[in-house]
Amino acid sequence: MPADKNQQAMRTMMRGPSDPRDYSTDDRGVYRIYGLPPGSYHVSVGQDGNNGAVSFGSRKLYRRTFYPEATDESQAKTVEVTAGGETTDIDIRLGSAVKTYRASGRFVSAETGQPVANISYGYGPVAPDGRGVRSFGSGFTTNERGEFQTEGLAPGHYAVFVASFGRPQDNSEFYSDPVTFDVADADVTGIVVKLRTGASASGVVTLEGVGDGATAARLLSGVGLDGFVETPGQGMMPNFGRPVAIAADGSFRFAGLRPGKLRISLNGMAKGLTLSRVELNGANVTGGIDIAEGSQVAGLRVVVAYGSGVIRGQINFAGGEPQQQGARLFVTARRVGAGGGDAGARAAQADARGRFVIQGLPPGEYEVQARVMVFQPGARPSQSESQHVSLAEGGDMNVTLTVDLAAPFKGGRP
Repeated sequence: MPADKNQQAMRTMMRGPSDPRDYSTDDRGVYRIYGLPPGSYHVSVGQDGNNGAVSFGSRKLYRRTFYPEATDESQAKTVEVTAGGETTDIDIRLGSAVKTYRASGRFVSAETGQPVANISYGYGPVAPDGRGVRSFGSGFTTNERGEFQTEGLAPGHYAVFVASFGRPQDNSEFYSDPVTFDVADADVTGIVVKLRTGASASGVVTLEGVGDGATAARLLSGVGLDGFVETPGQGMMPNFGRPVAIAADGSFRFAGLRPGKLRISLNGMAKGLTLSRVELNGANVTGGIDIAEGSQVAGLRVVVAYGSGVIRGQINFAGGEPQQQGARLFVTARRVGAGGGDAGARAAQADARGRFVIQGLPPGEYEVQARVMVFQPGARPSQSESQHVSLAEGGDMNVTLTVDLAAPFKGGRP
């Protein structure tokens, strides 16, 4: 991470999509981190176990150690990275592995007290402020007796909960509040997580802009839906999406929903598909769908539009140049009248020269806007004025957007 704490907020953004190789040594203990901007860094291995840490699988858990062998970051030696250069021999000397423990218990029905089998769950250490789970394990299920067991827990404060991890098969009928527990110097047993039967929401997906049924079915076969429920006061519970597949007839059903506001989005990478709007019993839904405890909401219609139009262009700047370290340029094309949330919107990141391309747009009227995001503490974003674009079927429009870096930020969605 950047040695300057004022730049650490952008450390997760500078690398792009994560790669498992970034986080693991090979069989010789050798590591290589690449794609770094020039600067000063602190390099570390292991986990910060002051408030809990988890070692998954058979790996040993080591206390976080900074180059060359400091367990306190204030004693870390700074590593300098130059443009186009390679810094070598940054060897870290680890201490002994941390002793870890297990935690076990059962998932039971809150109504009957009976154990529930095959429940997908997650667990992880709770953040020091108690407001969320910092990281969590995934892909675990209870056995036929509703039992679960976690391993590799360093002393600390943890939470365990029902969780869906981006797989339609995890879309069970239940949800739970997180149950917290503490690990000190022994295994923890007897944890009970109470399951509540969640609400459901069902409907159909329709595709606009494609007249041929076989083509429509093929396009929709490559995507699914994600449902996120926003619950006031949800606290430490991670807001996992509930993924569902779209059936051959276009139908779908979300289950195991907690009370709150359900927001639906597309998942998958089918080119040219955009979520146009969500309807409930024929009326557009713009602020999320109200989900009451145990309710069964039917009559949803998710309208997906297909298009092949393109909006491309250039971002220029007034009032200076954006900060180079941590600055990212985003452009959003939002279809006029599509409703709230992500409906009718597609976005792209511009390159270092401010050029951008947004593809797969259905015909219609769009508001196009650029935004400069700087991932540093205290930095404020900047945005352009919206530009109106009329896009025909298969059209290719070129626009120029100007961001005034000295102008007050107006906020709102880009």
